[in-house]
Amino acid sequence: MRRFGFIATFSLIIGGILAGAGCRTVQSEETSSSHALPTGEAVETALDRSRQALGRADVSSRVHRAVEASRDQAAEALQMATDRAGGWQIALPQQPPWKEILGPPPADLGSISKGSVSHGHMLRAQKFPLEGPNHSVIDRHRSRNTNWGTDELVELLLAAAGDVAAEFPDSTMRVGNLGYPDGGDIYWSSSHNNGRDADLAFYARRADTGERVPTPSLVKFGPDGRARSNPDLVFDTPRNWVLVRSLLTGEAQIQWLFISKSLKKRLLTHARRIDEPDRLIRRARSVLHQPTDAPPHADHLHVRITCSVDDRLRGCIDWGPRWSWVDWYVPELKARALALGEALRRGDEPQQKNALDLLDAIRSPYSAEVALRFAVHTDSDEHRQRALEVAEAVPLWSATALLRVEDLLEGSTLDSELRETAYAILRQSDDPLARNIAIGRLLDDRLSASERALAADALRHRMEAGLVPILLRELERQEPSVRAELATVLRRITGAAPTDIDWASARDGALESALAKWDRWWERNRETSRTNWIRRAFERHGAKVRELTRLRTLDQLIPLLKDTPDRIAYLAHRRIREVTDRWVPLEDWGFDRLHGYWSDWWSKNRQRLLAEREVERESIN
Repeated sequence: MRRFGFIATFSLIIGGILAGAGCRTVQSEETSSSHALPTGEAVETALDRSRQALGRADVSSRVHRAVEASRDQAAEALQMATDRAGGWQIALPQQPPWKEILGPPPADLGSISKGSVSHGHMLRAQKFPLEGPNHSVIDRHRSRNTNWGTDELVELLLAAAGDVAAEFPDSTMRVGNLGYPDGGDIYWSSSHNNGRDADLAFYARRADTGERVPTPSLVKFGPDGRARSNPDLVFDTPRNWVLVRSLLTGEAQIQWLFISKSLKKRLLTHARRIDEPDRLIRRARSVLHQPTDAPPHADHLHVRITCSVDDRLRGCIDWGPRWSWVDWYVPELKARALALGEALRRGDEPQQKNALDLLDAIRSPYSAEVALRFAVHTDSDEHRQRALEVAEAVPLWSATALLRVEDLLEGSTLDSELRETAYAILRQSDDPLARNIAIGRLLDDRLSASERALAADALRHRMEAGLVPILLRELERQEPSVRAELATVLRRITGAAPTDIDWASARDGALESALAKWDRWWERNRETSRTNWIRRAFERHGAKVRELTRLRTLDQLIPLLKDTPDRIAYLAHRRIREVTDRWVPLEDWGFDRLHGYWSDWWSKNRQRLLAEREVERESIN
């Protein structure tokens, strides 16, 4: 209990320092079983009422658009907060005995999807029939043997084809690629690996007569709805909307429906015209999406479903937004993690290894907690290393898991490699507790200089202005190896480098001069926003940026990834990620690789994205 009291007191001290420096801190989360957070559905209902009230009020269309744009984000954020705050108090479904979980999957589970859509495979895939009463696989796709998917995907597509044919008799869904019998890479796509993706040709009709006809292949349609290669065909909006509606209301859960923006607009306009439910339209607006790293999907609808619960518990991974209306199986994942924890406690060494591998595969929000608890108590260095690898692969949002990391660091059983992994876990977590643990160890003079250097390195992604006075104070008193790490963090936070001193080898006179320069910089800039610090840093390296959130800023920022100091390249990369809303690792990629990636991506997408952003700006104004 004394240790928890220390953590709470230390967090308050650090929070006070950060707040005193003008930096907002995240407050600790407290929950009570008698105060339940609203669920995603409750949030949607409340926001529906707000939207209806706005509809009756005399307010600008800009306000309406702002409400619409923020509604799904609010629901998603609150649902995630519900998951975290509920944490270990949620009711749990019953799990099979742990030995059964570690064994081969029962045959009655049917198909099994493992891994992600781009790095996965399938077991016992179901064959999608080449012909059926309401569908037909496109001729040139038949020889590819890519008509295999999970049970959930195949049944969803067959049901959707039936729904369209029921409303529009004699309609034939034309189907392209699903996946190979065992999954894995297919030549024609970077996804379709684990049985959860399918390409569907759009329904079409004749432009002159309106006759509904089977689409001959994956036909590209322009913004005017006409087929590019065959102007006699037009996009059949009513039938394609019924297809979307069926997919969204089917048994499987939809992650994405990839489609070009112009065709998406046609579908949503039609849905509003026929008075479809608002909730259905909002979901369609969210999942109908033109990808930013692939062709715009004007020639087919790319369907992607989420993992089923059985697949998720055996290693199927969903990437992408966590829609508030989707069941992400939080209780099941917790129960499975706890069952694997039992295997770690009671199993022999091979069983423990299998349990750690499955914890890694399922990436449960609770995998790190269970793996770290095992790492604290196991006598096996090999298993401890594997447990830390499992924890490192899962974003840590659990305060208890972070305290397990601290337990490991406070013990004497970790070798230097394992200590580096433990600090890497702190570095990757954006939880304030991870920051506080790192600072606490940085300030602990009982630790070796090498360990305090690791603690300093654990702060290198904490872009918090409030850390500056702490870092300046520690620069003055820490040993040379620690100073070098602190200087890296300080330069990244501020974008500044008042001195180019080598902090690891500087002698007393040079050190005193460098510290004085940093103190003067802080006195001049402490009242200035961090945004201005970063803008000035970019400008000093030739990037003329007035507004850091504008898409055109990429023209200036991408060149900064090459042949610039670490702090400039790092800050440019972070800003590019924020402007594009694309996830690219902060670690593991060198700046040369990042420069090549972003240059290639921007050259492919620049013209289209700028044009789309201009249309959005005009619609707002």
